[in-house]
Amino acid sequence: PNVIELIKSIVLQLATFHSYDEVKMAFLLDEQDLKQLDAIRYIPHVWDDMHTTRFVATNESEAYFLGEYIKSQLEGDSDRSTDLRQIIKKRPYYVVFALNKKTFDGHEIFKEILSKDFNIGVSVITAFDFLVKESQKIITLDSSEKNVSTTMGLDGGDDEYFAVDEVTSEQITQALHTISNISLKKI
Repeated sequence: PNVIELIKSIVLQLATFHSYDEVKMAFLLDEQDLKQLDAIRYIPHVWDDMHTTRFVATNESEAYFLGEYIKSQLEGDSDRSTDLRQIIKKRPYYVVFALNKKTFDGHEIFKEILSKDFNIGVSVITAFDFLVKESQKIITLDSSEKNVSTTMGLDGGDDEYFAVDEVTSEQITQALHTISNISLKKI
């Protein structure tokens, strides 16, 4: 599998198992990657609650705007004393997919999130050719289906081997389109 296929699979799993009021996904990528991930544009997980801001940035200025939005959502949560359970009771968990280094560099907040040694309700998944110094886990994709996840740091454990789900791009796109038409009922 290639990186885009793995990202699609992760997005599908997140969108399938978590409603859009629980998880928001943001993307830092270039136009070419956006074309390959076109179906993400429509899922509600990529929009703010008012459906006015889409969490997709294809250049530094859009990344800066997205970074400012996420930073505003994190107010008070970057303190170690805030429990993750309390954070996710008041706002969604954010997963940022950074597929383009230049766009990733568009706002310091993304590096600040990575540098935390505790969870503030945001995960950043980088998928570009440069290893980010603050990486906690490295995933290596192998054409022989012997993909490996390596935990970094002093307490890193054994490598974990895994297989990527065998789902076609068409199946993922169809599933994401179906998910995009589901809305939560207000009670």
